[in-house]
Amino acid sequence: IRRQARGPGRHVFSFLLLAACFIGNTALFFSSLRYAPATAAAVLFYTYPVVVALLAFLFLREPLTLQRALALALAVLGCVVVLGLSIGDIDARGLVFALASGVIYAVYIVLSSRLLRGAVVAVASAWIMTFMALAFASFGAATGSLDLSFAPAGWLLLFLIVTVSTVMPVQLFLAGTLRIGPTLASILGTMEPVFAVLFAALVLGERLGWPQAIGGGLIVLAVLLLRLPPSPLANLARWRSGTS
Repeated sequence: IRRQARGPGRHVFSFLLLAACFIGNTALFFSSLRYAPATAAAVLFYTYPVVVALLAFLFLREPLTLQRALALALAVLGCVVVLGLSIGDIDARGLVFALASGVIYAVYIVLSSRLLRGAVVAVASAWIMTFMALAFASFGAATGSLDLSFAPAGWLLLFLIVTVSTVMPVQLFLAGTLRIGPTLASILGTMEPVFAVLFAALVLGERLGWPQAIGGGLIVLAVLLLRLPPSPLANLARWRSGTS
């Protein structure tokens, strides 16, 4: 790791490109919250696994099997049910920003699976997070929106958000993407809203309703479907094509 940290060489441009994607994705998603409810923006953002599957199929020649397609549909449907969606509340700008955020995040996932081969994930995430921090800090300083005048306890919370909620997940997701591929990683990533709802119920005392339970069950079912051997679904597809 020390050797690559001192001389990342050909990977520096890749780190910068991935950081640019992450910056665009983050900026667009938070911009969408100005025009659309958070749940609606989140649902639109979580269409990104579909884009990942299509990009991986077109550019990485990753097979889009019946099993993966079903898991993909279940995962996206589960996110919609968990988060809920009220189409009437969505401003057109919020819709465009949220969808664009998901598309850029999908590009980030597919690019990372291609560009980071041979790179040390810890080094890659460190460079990406550093580029992002510099970009957002510069923007905040230039626009006067950077406000650090919060209580001392806020620094501890900020540290936890940066390390536990940002750096660690980014590093783990990159490592997982390089091992199992972008499509499977993105489908597994749809577990995020399920855990968000569970933690909100356990920590914040929010009520867990039937939509969250049903949607969470659909996402878990999608994950379990990925763990099944592909032969039963493949045999079913061949049987249906043969009978037709």
